[in-house]
Amino acid sequence: MDPFPLNQKKVNEKIYRTGEKYENLLPFYFADIRDTNAGRELNELVNEGLDFRGIKVHQTVSSVDIKMLETSGILKSAEKNEIPILIHLNSENTHGNENLGIIADKYNNIDFVIAHFGFVQNNLLNLVSMNENIFLDTAGITHKNFLKAILNYNRIGNATDYMVSTFLSQKITEEFAVESENVIFKQVLSSVLDSKKLIEVLTDTCGSNHLIFGSDEPWSSMSLIIPIIENADIEESDKENIFYNNAKKILKK
Repeated sequence: MDPFPLNQKKVNEKIYRTGEKYENLLPFYFADIRDTNAGRELNELVNEGLDFRGIKVHQTVSSVDIKMLETSGILKSAEKNEIPILIHLNSENTHGNENLGIIADKYNNIDFVIAHFGFVQNNLLNLVSMNENIFLDTAGITHKNFLKAILNYNRIGNATDYMVSTFLSQKITEEFAVESENVIFKQVLSSVLDSKKLIEVLTDTCGSNHLIFGSDEPWSSMSLIIPIIENADIEESDKENIFYNNAKKILKK
C-alpha cells in the first residue's frame, strides 16, 4: 500500500490558500515523517512565497522512530526557515521517544512542541525540564482520549501520582486494562484527573516557560480549556506564559 496516498505538497498548498483570507490564522505545514521529500517540498512552497509558520508531524499515523525527522529533511527545513515543529508523539508505543532529546540537543535552534502534554509520559516530562527548546501544549486535555491515555497503567508515573489516589490507581491497574469502557472507567473518568491540577503540577515540575496553550479544536473545546488555565492556582505571570508569551517566542518570524 502506498504510504503517501496524497500529494502532500499540493494538499498543504491548497489548505494554505484556503486560509489566506483569515488574517490571524497561522498555517503549519503537515509533513509525513516517512516522506524523504517532505523537507524539500516545504522549502519549495516557502520559496514560492507561502509563509508557513511551523511544521506539524503526527508520529502516531506512521508509528516510526522520531529519528526519521532527519531522513525526511524536516529538521533541516525547520532550521532553514526558522520555524518550530509541533509533534504528536506515539501514545501507544513510547519506546524511542527519548530520541527527541538527542534531536533537540543537536538542533538546539529549533523549538519542539509536544502536543497534548505528551500524555504525561515521565520520560518526556524529564526531557522538557532539561531542554530549553522543548515545550508541551495543552491541546485536547479535556478530551476523553487524552484521559484514557493518562489512565493507562503504563502512564501512571510521578506527575500523574499527584492527581490519582492510590486506591484509584490500583483499581485502574486491575480494571482499566481489561476493558477500556468498563464501569470503573465510566465512574472515575470525570474525577480521576483534575485538569486544573494538571496545569498546576506541570507548571511546578516543568515550568510555565515550557507550557503553551492549545485547544485541539474541533476535537476539544477551547471554551473548556481556557477557564481551566484561568482558574489554576498558579501565578498570573505563569498564565501569561501559557496563553501567549511562549507562543510569541517560538512563532518569532
